[in-house]
Amino acid sequence: MYQECEQIYATRILRGVLGLPDGYIPPESLRSWVTALKWMNTILLYIPMGWVLAARSVIERRVDGIIPPEKETWSRIARSVGWRIGRTVVKLPDLTVRIATHLQMSAGYDALEMKHIAFIKEARGVAEIPMTALTEFRDTLKRLWYLRWDNEHKEALWRLAVNGFPAARLRGNVTRCPCSAAMIRGDRIHLFWECTVARALCDMLRFEVGENVELTKVNLWLGIPPLGIHTLVWDIVCLAALSALERGGEKVDVQKRTGGRKRRNGYKTRD
Repeated sequence: MYQECEQIYATRILRGVLGLPDGYIPPESLRSWVTALKWMNTILLYIPMGWVLAARSVIERRVDGIIPPEKETWSRIARSVGWRIGRTVVKLPDLTVRIATHLQMSAGYDALEMKHIAFIKEARGVAEIPMTALTEFRDTLKRLWYLRWDNEHKEALWRLAVNGFPAARLRGNVTRCPCSAAMIRGDRIHLFWECTVARALCDMLRFEVGENVELTKVNLWLGIPPLGIHTLVWDIVCLAALSALERGGEKVDVQKRTGGRKRRNGYKTRD
C-alpha cells in the first residue's frame, strides 16, 4: 500500500503537477508523500478556516464545473505558494538565491536591528529614536566597511554596536571595572565612555580637535564628526579610538589581575 501511494504521488504530484523530470531528485521535504502531506497540513494551518470549510463543502457536494481538474488545482496551489517580505510577496517561480538567503537570515537580521537600535539609544541617551537614525548608522557602517584599512581596526565598533565582547572582557555580572570604578550605568557605557582609559583618550581627542569643540558619545560611537571635522578624517579617528579603548581596557584588566607583573624569561617580575 505504501509503495503504491509513493508511485501515485510521484506520478500525479511530482511529475504531473510540479512537472519534475524523470530522474530529478526533489528536496527532502517532497521526496515522500508522507513528508509532503505533513508540510501540506502545516500550510493548511495558515489558510483561513472559512476557505477550508468552503472547499470541503464543494468537494463533498461534488458539483460538476465548480472544481477544476486535479492537475490544474495542484498547479494553481503551487503557483500561489510564496513568502511575504514586508509589503512584497515573492512567489515560488520568482524565488532566487538572494531572496532565499534573505529569508533564511531574516531572524538574524531582525536581532541585529534590535541590537543596533539599543546601541543608538544608549549613544544618544534617549528612550526612543527615529528610524532615520538607524538608517544613518547603517550607512555609516557601510561606508566604514569599504574603507581601505585593515578590518582589525573596524572590529571594535562592530562588536560595540551589538555589545558583542567576550564575557571575560565585560566582566560578566561583575559591577566594578578593572580601573576600580563602579559600572553603575552598565559595562558598555563605562568601558567605552566613563572609564579612566576612555576619559584619558577623550581628553586627548579634545586637545587635538580643539578644547572648544564638544565631544559626545554620538561622535565617538556613531561616527558622527564634531563640527569642523571632515567625515573621512573622523572615520579613521573614530575607529582608531574605539580600537584603542578595547585594547586599553584589556590591558588594564590584565594588569589588575596580575598585579602589574609580566613574564620575562619564564619568570614573573614586577615593573
